[in-house]
Amino acid sequence: MAKEHRKWLTVVLALTLSAFLIACDLLGGGAKSKPSVTITAPRAGAQVPRGQEVIIQSTALDEKGVTKVELIVDGVPYRVDLSSNPQGESPFVVSQPWVPSTVGSHTIVVKAYDADGLVSDPVSISLVVVEKATEAPTPSAEAAATATPIAPPTSAPPTPTEATPLPEDAPPVLQVTSPASGASFEAGIDVPIQASATDDLGVRRIELWADEELVTFEEGAGQTAMQATLTWTASTPGDHTIQVKALDTAWQASNLITLEIKITGGGAEGVTPTGRYYKIWRDELGGPSTALGLATADAVVRLAAEQFFEHGYMYWRDNLGVPDQIYVLYFGGGSDQTKGTWRSFEDTWKEGDPENSCPAETPPGGLYKPLRGFGHVWCDQPTVKAQLGWATEAKENPLENNAGFQDFQRGVMLWSGRQDAIYVLYDDGGWIRYPDDYE
Repeated sequence: MAKEHRKWLTVVLALTLSAFLIACDLLGGGAKSKPSVTITAPRAGAQVPRGQEVIIQSTALDEKGVTKVELIVDGVPYRVDLSSNPQGESPFVVSQPWVPSTVGSHTIVVKAYDADGLVSDPVSISLVVVEKATEAPTPSAEAAATATPIAPPTSAPPTPTEATPLPEDAPPVLQVTSPASGASFEAGIDVPIQASATDDLGVRRIELWADEELVTFEEGAGQTAMQATLTWTASTPGDHTIQVKALDTAWQASNLITLEIKITGGGAEGVTPTGRYYKIWRDELGGPSTALGLATADAVVRLAAEQFFEHGYMYWRDNLGVPDQIYVLYFGGGSDQTKGTWRSFEDTWKEGDPENSCPAETPPGGLYKPLRGFGHVWCDQPTVKAQLGWATEAKENPLENNAGFQDFQRGVMLWSGRQDAIYVLYDDGGWIRYPDDYE
């Protein structure tokens, strides 16, 4: 009896579990399907001439939307085309040009990706690349009548020469899919620049420049195909030149793609700040009513350096072609690292000058004397030396691609990526430090 009871209990549990799994699947609990893609042209096995552009047309489908389609030729990524909608679209119909350089059979593969990163099964066709035929001139009737027939060759036909292979270690190939050159945007609006790059060695990064200033970049992982969405926020109305370039793992630069973008809105006396500076300006300072006022120029990413002292901090700003600037920030009460007073000095130290501007000064144990530009100001300005004290770091810390600033009507914001902080400096001589959590 006990065995019979256990048998029926096992059957009931199995049926219950099956019903539960079926219900989960009906309610959408099953695995999400991956995209599908079809090559619609050219037909498999078609012959195409060497050196002429061939358009590979495909259609991709996905329940959430296809974000990109990748074209692979003979196992090597050739190009990636992105949807203009970051969330993807379905169907996503794309025409991808390919220029064959060698004769023979070539395998064309297309893959589609969706917003969740799921990839379709690869779809492939083979194409036969042939030498482009040249038309022989049509002889005149008289020439045809008098021409001497030519005997067919008795020797074996000549062996065809081997096709010249594609050069290795070529620079990256870059595409910008959005926005179009000539597009117009309102001041203060984030403009996404969508780009993709391919390289035989691997893509190191894709950079975005605005008006000859580096705005941002996205690092790659050395993959042969990379896509990036780079954000630019312009605050100054007028015409702006956007440039995008890719670098490979050998630091070779791609073709430079230039876009002309028009920014509308803003005002003559000031503009809305951008990016990380806008977030602080809006959330911490109160927006247009702040004592800092409006921005007077676009935010820039720029080489900088910083060093902490017993009672303060120094920040060096690269001004590109005009005298560089050194900001001296004194801690409030000598120890409050979140606010205080500040002064600025022109950086007159030049490469080749003595790094130690006051060799007679000897720091106590565990502390340091500043050198180079910071040391020049510290040694030549007795008030700075007295208020800052000795350096607590052995040397200045260079900030490369993780520092910058934006100037305002009544002050400036300084960004330190090393600290994940933004210093707001007011023209009245006060400063406040805010954490930077902008991404």
